[in-house]
Amino acid sequence: GFAVHRLVKGGPEAALVVAAEAVGMLDDRTDLGEVFLVKWMHAYSLLAAGRLLQALAACDEIITLSGGDPQVGRELGGYSPLIAAEHCAAWVQAHTGRFDECWPRAERAIRLAREHGIKENLGWALGTLANSAYLARGTSRLPVPDLIGAALEAVDIAEAIGSRYSQIIA
Repeated sequence: GFAVHRLVKGGPEAALVVAAEAVGMLDDRTDLGEVFLVKWMHAYSLLAAGRLLQALAACDEIITLSGGDPQVGRELGGYSPLIAAEHCAAWVQAHTGRFDECWPRAERAIRLAREHGIKENLGWALGTLANSAYLARGTSRLPVPDLIGAALEAVDIAEAIGSRYSQIIA
């Protein structure tokens, strides 16, 4: 929680220090939901601090730990760490110009969020898709036929949820 506070106050490096400290405190007695929340905040702090390859590795670790189950870790944060890690990995790949790898991951995040009815993750994934298309300077090879429709759906989800963060991502 303190890392999130640092991050939203504009201090990604400070958030990263706190998140890394929290990762170091994890052990075999830590509840699985807590493990996912801590590891997600660490991955997101790496992204925000511009440590893109480390953020990608942290996202991939979350995906592996989830065992492919989008419900694992959801009980504490309300969102799926697996789906969040997939959309974050897509975002990282877009930022590194790896669009051929970005689109399938974005598509997987969207598909999983739809299949499991996890609206907040769906909004984030759709927003990430629009942001990635912007970085790609176009919409060729996108996993959705209607980018504007996807972006508008992300905005609708964010407004319905009422999360300021989701509104920013949308």
